[in-house]
Amino acid sequence: MAKVKAKGKAAKVKKKLWFDIVADESFKHATIGQSHVEEKEQLLGKSIRVNLNELTGDPKKQNILVQFKVDKLKAEKGVAHCIGYKLNASSIKRMMRRGKNRIDFSYVFKSKDGKNLRIKPFLVTRFASTKSMGTQLRKKTEDFLTRFLKNNDYNTLVQELVAGKLQYELRDVLGKIVPMQHCQIREMKIEPIKKGMLNAEAAQEVKPELVKEEAKAEA
Repeated sequence: MAKVKAKGKAAKVKKKLWFDIVADESFKHATIGQSHVEEKEQLLGKSIRVNLNELTGDPKKQNILVQFKVDKLKAEKGVAHCIGYKLNASSIKRMMRRGKNRIDFSYVFKSKDGKNLRIKPFLVTRFASTKSMGTQLRKKTEDFLTRFLKNNDYNTLVQELVAGKLQYELRDVLGKIVPMQHCQIREMKIEPIKKGMLNAEAAQEVKPELVKEEAKAEA
């Protein structure tokens, strides 16, 4: 069968261009990537994940990933703000050793400026601890983060997380209960709040026997 030719002129294809994406003032407007789009408006809503070492020049932070989302345009660039922070899985495994207790849990908090944040602390005790100590550590961590976010906005949280100051202060608090080997924030992200969810998600402690098996595999 003969092909029917389309009437009229063919639609003109726009040429794609490269646009820079920069972080907001919290990261001193550092360039974090580029995007190949037809118009700069198409940058809005795009997300990008960056290794923290690339932003800070600190090799000790190469196991941390920071996620950004473009929410505004400035000149010919997209400006992105931080929407998440995460330790990679391999770095978490390396923190485990025999005879330690690992405690993971997850809570939702509200910052001073109204951001709903899911925060997942990751704790490792220096010595084997009891179940009751684990319960105390979780409760103390929840209280610490609740107080911090009641008095600080989201940008302050990001800055303290990236600098490691928040983790250091939390470790100092928890060390009064039991000596701590590691005190980290495994993940932090912005998320919509659901009714009855704030600080209500069940916290789960990894059983010591499972931790020992994992540590043995890493030894």
